[in-house]
Amino acid sequence: MTDAQIIDWLERQSTLHRQVDILYVVDGYQVTLMYDGEPVSGKQWHGASLREAITKAAKCQNPD
Repeated sequence: MTDAQIIDWLERQSTLHRQVDILYVVDGYQVTLMYDGEPVSGKQWHGASLREAITKAAKCQNPD
């Protein structure tokens, strides 16, 4: 994904009730999709870089 596609995906996920939770962890980043403060699917995506973690989450949500 390009950086522009990543930003577009983040914007689509950020609404009144939905958000993307990004947590820095010791070995990279963890992304969780949230709805009203609760994890949506219980699934979390991990990546060594922020770009990698977000790309994994976005591809799972919008497989091409």
